[in-house]
Amino acid sequence: MRHRSDATVFVDDYVQDRLPGICVVTGEPTNDRLHSETVVDRPSLGWLFLLLLGPIGWIVLLAVFAFGQRSYLHGELPFSEEAYLAEKRRTRSAVLFGIGAVVVARAVLGAIANFSIGVVGVVLALIAGIGAYLWASSMGPALQLDASRRFVTIRKAHPNFAAAVREMEWMSARI
Repeated sequence: MRHRSDATVFVDDYVQDRLPGICVVTGEPTNDRLHSETVVDRPSLGWLFLLLLGPIGWIVLLAVFAFGQRSYLHGELPFSEEAYLAEKRRTRSAVLFGIGAVVVARAVLGAIANFSIGVVGVVLALIAGIGAYLWASSMGPALQLDASRRFVTIRKAHPNFAAAVREMEWMSARI
């Protein structure tokens, strides 16, 4: 099991690429950076009441979440090539699993005389595929902007990266 830490930095340090040269995933020194984009304003969960309105509410809810106004926070994270390639492999495997699950479910649907059982199988396969993708995407570091919009917390960072951030804060406080 890998131990993970949280590291909180000023938004300016994140946006202007002033983070320590320690990979956020592996904890090893690196000069490589990965551009990161994080949604900071999402539609509120209050919109979920539309689920109660049936198909029309579902369409409106889908439109709100798909086309609603969002703000993004752009920055650079220290990310080694090794960590990037591992993340890419994990995501590719999850996507292939999802495609495979849907293909198998479709084949089963063709073999089953009962249409409703086949449809349930396809839906479960889609859910499995989406779950695999979400699992793969949740493995890496996650960014969270605080309510004041002055600090970014980098969650699930390597402890070496978090220690380097604390050292950076200590050094800037002395200046």
